[in-house]
Amino acid sequence: MQGQVSATYVRLLHEYLAARGHDAVAVLGEAAPAVDGSGLSRVASGHWAALLDRADAVLGETAPEPALGLAVGAGIGPSHLGVLGYLSLHCRDLADALSRLRDYERLVYDVNPGRLLPLADSVVLEWGDERGRPGQRVDECAIAALIAYARNITARPDAAPLSVSFINPAPPSMAPYEAFFRCPVTFAAPTTTVRLPFEWLAAPLRQPDDALRALLDQQARE
Repeated sequence: MQGQVSATYVRLLHEYLAARGHDAVAVLGEAAPAVDGSGLSRVASGHWAALLDRADAVLGETAPEPALGLAVGAGIGPSHLGVLGYLSLHCRDLADALSRLRDYERLVYDVNPGRLLPLADSVVLEWGDERGRPGQRVDECAIAALIAYARNITARPDAAPLSVSFINPAPPSMAPYEAFFRCPVTFAAPTTTVRLPFEWLAAPLRQPDDALRALLDQQARE
């Protein structure tokens, strides 16, 4: 498995464990990596998958946590993504923000490249397995972070995709996935996808600022 993910995800896992009364360093065997303001610090995707597995094993001994990646990804906010987070925060609408996230996806999730597929009534974000499969926990954390972030910056906590699919085998229970995404969720699909309705894509953001967006866009490009 090739690729890297932002060290932000590891910090989110540390925050999640600490909020539940666990010594995150003891559980994971290492301190959270330093994350600079640019959001450029990254870890190998295989290492990230191993940390999630370790946390899941420990949590399962005390209070089983179904779909751990969903719970970890749900904690993401603009400050976690460095310059990319602040750039997207100042876009005009969700479509504009997702366009920036797609352009600079490698800053936060450099595993399998994403594709944007326009349909008549929606847009599909799709990831294949050209570089391998990092596993369900890694994938669900990334997709949960995307949806949680979209809900955050549009101030629409109840907004939902039209559908979500994962390339991985089906889990024992679908309930946590359907509860989080609030839409049909399928597994063992040819690719991992998120289908978003135009109505949500047109949702204005809370702090649009064209001048600041242009400045941050240049920083992200560099």
